[in-house]
Amino acid sequence: EGWLAAELTVERTPVEALDVARHGSTVVVRRRAIEGAKSSVAGDGRLATRLAAAAGADHWWVVAALADALGASQTAPAREALDKIASEHVDSRARAAALDALASYREDAAARASVLDALKDPSYRVLGAALRALGRLGSDRDVSRIVPFLDEESPYAVVAEGAADALARLGGDRA
Repeated sequence: EGWLAAELTVERTPVEALDVARHGSTVVVRRRAIEGAKSSVAGDGRLATRLAAAAGADHWWVVAALADALGASQTAPAREALDKIASEHVDSRARAAALDALASYREDAAARASVLDALKDPSYRVLGAALRALGRLGSDRDVSRIVPFLDEESPYAVVAEGAADALARLGGDRA
């Protein structure tokens, strides 16, 4: 009796959030710090670089939040960090999240190159994400690259769905 349940919110500066993203005691704390820093990182290459250094080799769930924030940044350092995660992270879920974020770099040739490289990844998750990203970054010249994946078997049809999504996004007569 007499108790009131409420949520406590603590506002942090971007620099404080980056410190928590790097040194937070749990995965949840680090992920929330990255999510909180996302709006500050948009368009700020310096902060994006610091954020990328904060959690690049962390748990995949933290790296997925990191990839989302870096995708919102739209800076060259952020895209470079996403390239590295997409090609080097040990967990396929983190690589797939990086590819989803790279798809927001619509006019970036390096982002497109990373997506094309990911089409060789052995993970069905990564392959599905790469195909969806190619649908957002590509053009009708990519249709012939995508079509063979429609028949690819994978758990939950992730690869075939990625290919179908890509073709639907590309549209046109060839798709």
